[in-house]
Amino acid sequence: MQLTAVVLNAGLGELSIGLEQSGFKITAAYESDEKARSIYELNMNMVIEPLPLEEIDAKSVPEADLLAASDNWFSSAGADGLCCGNSSGTWQEF
Repeated sequence: MQLTAVVLNAGLGELSIGLEQSGFKITAAYESDEKARSIYELNMNMVIEPLPLEEIDAKSVPEADLLAASDNWFSSAGADGLCCGNSSGTWQEF
């Protein structure tokens, strides 16, 4: 049986790629930044949900073996608008 994962704050897909290489099937991903979503969709060959992290209804997230969240600088969830090295604050929101 293949393990499944849902990725929050998915960024460009780097976390999802690593999870897939580790044997997980990504069943859903969420990212609020439009540019990041476009790149994610190219990298992962799947549609990503365009919802900001704070607007995701936990009841609507598909059941999965792993709920993963990237704390990357590219995501706008909690970001201060600066680049490189500024965490998005995902860990504070959950």
